[in-house]
Amino acid sequence: MVMKVGFRCSDRGLPRRVASLRWLAPAALLMLAACSSEDPKSMLDRAREFERSGDRASALVQYKAVLQASPGLVEARLSLGRLLLAQGDAEGAAVEFQRAAAESPSPDVAYALWAESVVRTGDFKRAVHLLASWKPSDPKVVAAVQSQLAVAWSGLGDAAKAEAALAEALKADPQFPQARLMKARLDAGKGRWTEVDAAVDALLAENAQNVDALLFKAELLEFRGDRKQAIAVADKALAADKAALPVLATLVRMRLDEREIDAASRHVDGMKAVAGWHPATVLAEAQLALSRDDFAKARERVQRLLSVLPDNETAQTLAGVIEARVGSPVQAVTHFRRALSTQPGLESVRVELARSETRLGQYADALATLQPLLALDQPPAVALAIASEAQLRLGNLKQADSLLQRAAAAAPGNSQLQTSRLV
Repeated sequence: MVMKVGFRCSDRGLPRRVASLRWLAPAALLMLAACSSEDPKSMLDRAREFERSGDRASALVQYKAVLQASPGLVEARLSLGRLLLAQGDAEGAAVEFQRAAAESPSPDVAYALWAESVVRTGDFKRAVHLLASWKPSDPKVVAAVQSQLAVAWSGLGDAAKAEAALAEALKADPQFPQARLMKARLDAGKGRWTEVDAAVDALLAENAQNVDALLFKAELLEFRGDRKQAIAVADKALAADKAALPVLATLVRMRLDEREIDAASRHVDGMKAVAGWHPATVLAEAQLALSRDDFAKARERVQRLLSVLPDNETAQTLAGVIEARVGSPVQAVTHFRRALSTQPGLESVRVELARSETRLGQYADALATLQPLLALDQPPAVALAIASEAQLRLGNLKQADSLLQRAAAAAPGNSQLQTSRLV
């Protein structure tokens, strides 16, 4: 099973030269805080109180102030890294965790968090390099490290090594939540639904506010066709952590699919409040603008995203959809082909590419694009219909009729296809 849930908040963020601009605004406050006579431990306690109260912006400033006053305070650096990671700034978190690992006499926890942050940037090769030969002694750290290694290997497409790393994680700590959730994800890919449901239910029975488990359950419900219930579960995840960027991004996409524009807009506002600079936020703004037929704004946002993430398949796909909607099939084809070159298994992109190629009169290209879908035991009706039109335009009437009959059979509720079949 492949479930695309929109732009992953763990994808690479903006370049360091852009991301670094986020720290210019509180610079003066940090300088004032550093001049305070208060001891670093008290400052750290205040930072944690800010974070507990939900004031992450003040907590961020205070953690920075603590480290300016006491650069070697590892627990402050770890807290800052965790906060950055929670806000979606995996690159910034990785810097802090790397420093903490170098400064700590017991670096296992910092190293594990460093590895997790690198995985969340999407730099799986770097993560494997960091983790493959590292053998911590603490079983919980082993479980954390191997769980992240499983994510990295899975991201690199090596299922066997992902399974092996996951087995090591569960051997070290059979109850480790991240490992159990990762196993459920791998089981979902194999269609082991009984095991998947049991694992997710067990995780939520232990902790009803497990945001990652709630989000995965929402994805499962959507995959099974129950988007309303999926939104309800995602809302529970958001209630557990109102600043969870992946949850907000998922809710934006789901609500837009349901044409709940106002609700989606509120979630976009939430993303901007948490991390307005983050690529997932920029993408959500583009999606919202497209839903409102504001093509100029949608195009501007997605082009901004592509300027820093040129190979991101979600951004390329959205760019293609925008160009197709404004009547620019040539540009749409370019974007769709770029997306498929990164992720050849994206069925919906393959369909949209073939549709745009057909509009350009590239009928043979459209048929070649659709071939992997037409070879399936049960090809999508839309793929069969587009292929039928391409064959018709090429003068292959018998093939066109056969494909149209199959499309009508695959979608008996589609009145347009049924009418075309009769004609």
